[in-house]
Amino acid sequence: MGENIIVPIDFTVESLFTVKKFLQHNPETECNLLLVHGYRMPLSITELLFFSKAAQLRKLAGNEFEEAVTILKNKYAQKRVTICIDLFLGYNQASFQNFIAGYTITQAAIPKSYRLKTAGGNGFDIMKFIKRSDLKITEFDWTISVGVPEKNHVSELLFDL
Repeated sequence: MGENIIVPIDFTVESLFTVKKFLQHNPETECNLLLVHGYRMPLSITELLFFSKAAQLRKLAGNEFEEAVTILKNKYAQKRVTICIDLFLGYNQASFQNFIAGYTITQAAIPKSYRLKTAGGNGFDIMKFIKRSDLKITEFDWTISVGVPEKNHVSELLFDL
C-alpha cells in the first residue's frame, strides 16, 4: 500500500504539522507515514535489561500528542494513510541506513524552518541522518501566530494553516 515515508518528530503537537502539510500537498497519495524520534539507549546494564521501546514511546508521547495523532489518523482515514510511531535507537549513519532499509522507506517529509526539540533526557534529532541519506526529501514550512492561545494544542491540527 503506497510509499513508506519517514517524518521526524519531537513528540509535540507542533511537530505534527509536517504530517498535516504533507497530506494536504499530496491529497491522492496512499502512504505509510512513520513518525520517528531519535533515542539513545541507556548505558547501565540494569536499565538495558528493563528497557522497553513501547514503554518509552508511551512515556515520551503524552496524552496530548497521542490525541493529536488520533485526530490526524481519523481526519485522513479515507485517504488510505497509515501513521505509526517509532524510535530510532542507532548512533551512526550506517545504522540509520539499516533502519530505513528495514522499513523500506523511500521518502522523507521534514520541516523547513521548525527546529525539532529533544524529547526526554536521551532524545536526539534525526534530521542530520535524514539529510545525509539518499532519500527523496520534501521540506514543508508553516507559520503559526505567536499570540494564539491554542498554540501547540491539538485544536490547531483541525484548522488549515
